Amino acid sequence: MAHAAEPYMLDQWQSRSGSSISRDEFARSVERQEDLALSILSDGGSRIGRHLADMVNLFDPEIIVVGGEAVQFGDALLDPVRKTMEVSPSRNWSPTGFRVPGHGAAALATQIIFDFERSPSGRWAAEAPGFGGIAR
Repeated sequence: MAHAAEPYMLDQWQSRSGSSISRDEFARSVERQEDLALSILSDGGSRIGRHLADMVNLFDPEIIVVGGEAVQFGDALLDPVRKTMEVSPSRNWSPTGFRVPGHGAAALATQIIFDFERSPSGRWAAEAPGFGGIAR
């Protein structure tokens, strides 16, 4: 996520404003609610949010813990993260709250792995020699 890291944000400040800025100066700009600093944090937060949404879709964590020096930017960074995660297309929820593709994939894998109607030879169990069960 280097495109959302602090050095990238400072480079964005320089490319958008034409002047360089230190990390501390950038933090003060955020505290003063300067539009440029908030715009840069919003862009970075949105990028982080898209990546976190993908990770949530893959791993389904119970909680996400955000740490590091960037948390000093507080809601200026975390609000765009939250908003992006809420609307991310990678979050596939049904109206009932279940993750439809995840459940469908799990059901398909279970069906293939635990197909009790087929014998180890790949034939239907009812077709296997010596099987006295119900024929298909």
